[in-house]
Amino acid sequence: MIVEFKTELVDVGDLLATMDRRRRLAAEIAEERGWYPRTVSTWVILAASRTNERRVAQHRVVLRTAFPADGRRMRRWLADPDGPISALSMWTESSARRLASTRMVRPAS
Repeated sequence: MIVEFKTELVDVGDLLATMDRRRRLAAEIAEERGWYPRTVSTWVILAASRTNERRVAQHRVVLRTAFPADGRRMRRWLADPDGPISALSMWTESSARRLASTRMVRPAS
């Protein structure tokens, strides 16, 4: 899982290119360290602000194409990861409270 936290969405094209490059290289980098991932997923988390909300709205089609999942879907996926996922969500104070109340780590089998 590649997670990118951003305080400000400045350049959508740069974000897309950077996350695509990271997604493509992640398995290779992990294997160099002795990890063998079955899938690679990405999650871009933006700080909630009027500017970020406006930029996401301006580029909604391209962003949702690249990152079709949102924070709600990510919570379900984290509870039971099944295949790759790409998400974009906003980080708010209520997001922090929900995350704190959610058990993020699954017990070992």
